[in-house]
Amino acid sequence: MPPLSDAVVRDAIAIDDRITELVAAAPGLDVVLASELADRAASIAAVCGAGGHEPVARLAAAVARGLRLLAAGEMNPAGLPHVASSVLTLRRACEALVDPAVPAIDCLALEGARYDLEANFPAALDRVAPARVTAPDVPIGSLVRRPGPGRES
Repeated sequence: MPPLSDAVVRDAIAIDDRITELVAAAPGLDVVLASELADRAASIAAVCGAGGHEPVARLAAAVARGLRLLAAGEMNPAGLPHVASSVLTLRRACEALVDPAVPAIDCLALEGARYDLEANFPAALDRVAPARVTAPDVPIGSLVRRPGPGRES
């Protein structure tokens, strides 16, 4: 796999440095900044994906999606710390891919960070109304209280 360019690492550092501004401003959100950081994360995802660094690309794509969902108001702002945590993992992974002196990030850690972040994304099923129960599975008349310890018959 070819090494990443320094520009990718600079983008990852910039995202990590600026995400603290979003966290500090919470519960308010700078939509413009969140969108700018999402674009940078999407750029990292594209470069890493093209370079064969799939786990890093998937994490960067998840960060981009999380930031876009926050900017659009479609994700609970309480998920912002999860985005920030994933951004730090992304930064360290990008630094490790460029600098051999930096310890590599295990793929399991990258997938864990992505999972933690995506667990805060709104699910498509959340938008579907739950099915109404029209009849109970067990008829009420068939329920019987049985005598047990401490209960009289």
